[in-house]
Amino acid sequence: MLPPIPAPWLPLLRDEPTQDYYRALDAFLDAEVQAGQSVLPARDEIFNALSFTPYADVKVVLLGQDPYPTPGDAHGLCFSVRPGVRVPGSLRNVYKELKADIPGFQAPGHGNLETWARQGMLMLNTVLTLRANEAFSHRDRGWEEFTDRIIRAVDAKPTRVVFVLWGKAAQKKRELITGEHHRIVECAHPSPLSARHFLGCRCFSKINGFDARVEDEAAHVDAAAELLPAVVRDELREQGLERDGVERVVFLRSGHGRGEETLGGRVLLQHRERDDFERALVGGPEGDGRGDAGVDALQPA
Repeated sequence: MLPPIPAPWLPLLRDEPTQDYYRALDAFLDAEVQAGQSVLPARDEIFNALSFTPYADVKVVLLGQDPYPTPGDAHGLCFSVRPGVRVPGSLRNVYKELKADIPGFQAPGHGNLETWARQGMLMLNTVLTLRANEAFSHRDRGWEEFTDRIIRAVDAKPTRVVFVLWGKAAQKKRELITGEHHRIVECAHPSPLSARHFLGCRCFSKINGFDARVEDEAAHVDAAAELLPAVVRDELREQGLERDGVERVVFLRSGHGRGEETLGGRVLLQHRERDDFERALVGGPEGDGRGDAGVDALQPA
């Protein structure tokens, strides 16, 4: 059932097909097909996230959960759907936030995000398949171990990567991200069930702000700006952590830990190496301290 691992990732994942968990996963998927189950996405699209975004090109990682369960929607990129498919509720909220956060952004009339993937955003679900119309049906079958291996491989990159963790399921992967030079942006999931916590998070300008602050990289590319259509780069440079929203920004410093202090709904995060501070709201737009608490009913994306 499982297709070959895409060539650009093969040096990093070459040993995975020989592992017991991977063989068991492959056997499970074969059994699903033989039993007449419709497995989504199609076999040749299961590894599209890896095919569209080679390891060397990864600048931003966006973590989803498992594919859309409606036949014809999923095509191997988290939150993205095939051309011609109605834009799902989660993605409509992503577009709303982009329009509010990024000057000049206009939502396209479709939900296909292949352009983002081809420009350096690894759009990875933590579980890569499911039965048609059965959300979460392939959890705990081995995909989590495989995608954890991918996250660790990206964490090992010597260049900065911004990890975008929407919702509690994605935020459980935070412990896999240990590189001191990476950045993590966390906020609520864009599902309609948690949209009131997601809208206003201003996560996209923070992605751009992190990339704009890459140090000692004269030839660096503003990755997030390239990923977002109609973005005017000069207007992004001054957009940092002063915008309100439901979010937490984590700064990792190897060997120094993380300073964190709550001040009136804000979290003060200290770079202990350089003794400078950044602030980010963890409450709602009013700084009410709610953050992502209590939001656990998430839709697959």
